Amino acid sequence: MMSTGINPLTEGEVSAWMFLTASSFILVLSMLGLFLSNLYSIAKNITRIDLMKGTFKFNDKEGVHPNPFHLGAITNFANIFEGELWTFWWPTAMVPKYDGVKYPMIPPITDQDKKGLF
Repeated sequence: MMSTGINPLTEGEVSAWMFLTASSFILVLSMLGLFLSNLYSIAKNITRIDLMKGTFKFNDKEGVHPNPFHLGAITNFANIFEGELWTFWWPTAMVPKYDGVKYPMIPPITDQDKKGLF
């Protein structure tokens, strides 16, 4: 009989590979979900605490609870990465733009501004 040099897997090895494949797939899906939800939070500039408390609403049609820190997705990403998307990951001595207490906000809408819209 001619040997091909390939050893067939035993039943235990097949089930181990199936378990590792399934657990890897579940782990990748979980990490992808977390990554996408964090990207969405950055784009809307809202924290998990604000999201859980319901401080700001993503789709507030009445404008009752607008997020004053939402400056647009591109500006929000630029604020997070401090304008340096590609060098952000490289460790350097950076001086942050903000002090961790005060952040840029959109100006509040007054009743006079609302009258000019209608």
